Amino acid sequence: QLHYGPTLLALYNQKNTFFARHVVRRNAAARRNAALDLWAVSSDMLSSDIALYPTPAFHCLYCLFKEPCVMLQNGAPALEVLQDNYRPRGQHAGSNDLDSEP
Repeated sequence: QLHYGPTLLALYNQKNTFFARHVVRRNAAARRNAALDLWAVSSDMLSSDIALYPTPAFHCLYCLFKEPCVMLQNGAPALEVLQDNYRPRGQHAGSNDLDSEP
């Protein structure tokens, strides 16, 4: 709030022309369902066994995993291609080149 305090105060003290606030009331069942949905999404995000669903789009043109992805979509075994051409990263890109071959 250090950066936005004066701006927020100015917006608060004048007629708001930027947005409208609408109260949406939810009953206990809707709140429970929303909590269950949030739990399911967060559980999927933490799962190492999550199912993979291909989502082809424009980004496939420059995706580094295009070959094994297309193989999987076509029902071909891609494990050998993954083992031969890919390896787990030791770090994120942009750091020192610590994950290069010794």
